[in-house]
Amino acid sequence: MNPSTKRIDRLVVAEGGVLGVGAHNVALPIDAFRWDAQKHNFVIQKTADDLKAMPEWQEPQLAEAPSGAPSSGGALNGSATAGAPTAPAAPSSGNANQPAH
Repeated sequence: MNPSTKRIDRLVVAEGGVLGVGAHNVALPIDAFRWDAQKHNFVIQKTADDLKAMPEWQEPQLAEAPSGAPSSGGALNGSATAGAPTAPAAPSSGNANQPAH
């Protein structure tokens, strides 16, 4: 999503891998997709080799906004636009009143 306009401007496509494991993810602009009514899905005019040659899209590191809502965006080649959200600490295996280590 483009953070300034709040519009979706690209979609992430996974090439290769099995059930998402080992896939090469790339971000393609929305206008690269065309609806194929016969196949009942979207198609692109890129080959698997084209997708493999593109820079890999990395899941952005999200930071929690002051209002509690996480920011969004995407990054190519690891150039994340924000920091990671803070996750609650997992309980330790000891007493529930003891702080987690």
